[in-house]
Amino acid sequence: MYVSTTEQFQRAISQGVDPKTIEIAPAGALDAAENGKRDERQRCQTIMEIAGQDHPDKARHAIESGMSAEALGTELFRLKLQGGQRKADEPKAVDAITAKWNNDQQNH
Repeated sequence: MYVSTTEQFQRAISQGVDPKTIEIAPAGALDAAENGKRDERQRCQTIMEIAGQDHPDKARHAIESGMSAEALGTELFRLKLQGGQRKADEPKAVDAITAKWNNDQQNH
């Protein structure tokens, strides 16, 4: 178990964690891990929004394979062009892709 603060260390001890198994995380390591978790949650959420209720299998595959939300949006758009989707689904997919793109641009 890694900890980065005295509070985390004390909490681990109070929860019965063997002190010999506790390691002090290198500076920034937990921040990077937390950022990675946050980014992964955002990726999964965006994929679910793009796929909607109409494509649960595509969403599951995208999440499990590590596919980006943009790649899934492109795949669903191609399906739409091939006639596999109702016309009403197009604005939802385009709006989700545009929102993701705008969000990414603001974060950089």
